[in-house]
Amino acid sequence: MATHSLNYYGLKCPEPVLKLAVFAKSNVQPGDTVEILSDCDTFPQSLEGWCKKMGKTLIMCVDEGGGKFKAQVQF
Repeated sequence: MATHSLNYYGLKCPEPVLKLAVFAKSNVQPGDTVEILSDCDTFPQSLEGWCKKMGKTLIMCVDEGGGKFKAQVQF
């Protein structure tokens, strides 16, 4: 099991979730965790919806202040 870190600061939704989906297809194995950083104001809702649709576990999505979010997804 590996942990991957993705910095998507500066991207507006739906780009962070779309880029996560593309990254996951070729780089993530079952059991891996992906940490995503984003400053998109709708990122938490978009990520939660994607996780539900794709059957992934949203471990956390934390507002770090200043419009920045940190999320972890279990694959």
